Amino acid sequence: MLKLYYNLPNGKSFAHVSRSCTSTLAVHALVNFYPDKYSEWKEGGGSPQKYMPEIWANRLAPHCLVMARDPIERLTSLISRNGYHYDIVEAVLSACHRRAEIPRDISRELTILTFHHIAPLSWIADNDSQFCLFPDVKKACEILEMEYYPEIQQNILKNPRVDDLPVDRFYNYLQDSIGIYEALKEK
Repeated sequence: MLKLYYNLPNGKSFAHVSRSCTSTLAVHALVNFYPDKYSEWKEGGGSPQKYMPEIWANRLAPHCLVMARDPIERLTSLISRNGYHYDIVEAVLSACHRRAEIPRDISRELTILTFHHIAPLSWIADNDSQFCLFPDVKKACEILEMEYYPEIQQNILKNPRVDDLPVDRFYNYLQDSIGIYEALKEK
């Protein structure tokens, strides 16, 4: 599985974990390390990540920061934000879990970025990842050795929240991620 992350000039890195403060961390990175790119983003808008080089690899950088959010909460937010059809979500989650039999019409809709957006925490993180619990951006900035700005909160959910997520349909696919998240909460 290809993983997406961002290297910072100070040698630190953070993983792209959709709906888990990635955009907020990207704005912090632009402010801290790329002031010209920050200005471009302020003028041009869009995703702040597009102003940073994306690293795609089969492993994250060593000790890469991974923001960990409750997997059910993250999936609910992801579907609410992006409007992914449940069949696409299930195709990705089942492929990440063990294997998937995916109809051609669904596989044609999947892009590498959509697949990564839906992929669960257990698929994104590596065994040497450094975790931070969502939404603790202040701690994430400390780990990444960036100055923290509490006023920077990017990509807050604006769409109506999906409250009828069929959790039973996705729960088995998320068990590993739920286990990781619950273990992190206990620390």
